[in-house]
Amino acid sequence: ASISVDRIALGGISIDSSLKYVRSIYGSPNHIDSYAKGSCWKLKYGDGFFVWASSRGGANYEKGTYYVDQVIADKDNGIATPDGIKVGMKENIIEDTYGEPFSMHRRDGLLLYWYFDNSGQDKLLEIGVSDGIIREIRCVQADD
Repeated sequence: ASISVDRIALGGISIDSSLKYVRSIYGSPNHIDSYAKGSCWKLKYGDGFFVWASSRGGANYEKGTYYVDQVIADKDNGIATPDGIKVGMKENIIEDTYGEPFSMHRRDGLLLYWYFDNSGQDKLLEIGVSDGIIREIRCVQADD
């Protein structure tokens, strides 16, 4: 029902990675949208790879730096989890890799497998499936 927090990432990007780190790997995004009066950003890299980020307060965060809130892959573009799971793979690989999900839900025509981290940080790996194929993978801070 839960997995280690280091398994909740996509394309080498995890929740709380800095945008500086994201850009060091992927360079400049293809498209940027801002929302929440400029305090949050949605960046698109290539086809079907998205990174949401916002500024943070507190001792663990550098002022003026944006940190990843959410990472999504929704195309078969080679972006994978640390375990090698990516869009386009067959559904049975999910439980073979992560075990039984914490819970399952339906949204927008997808059956969603939910795996929370076991560190108590409420990070979520969500894998969406339709017709037996993985269609979307999302890593997100669960309380967002």
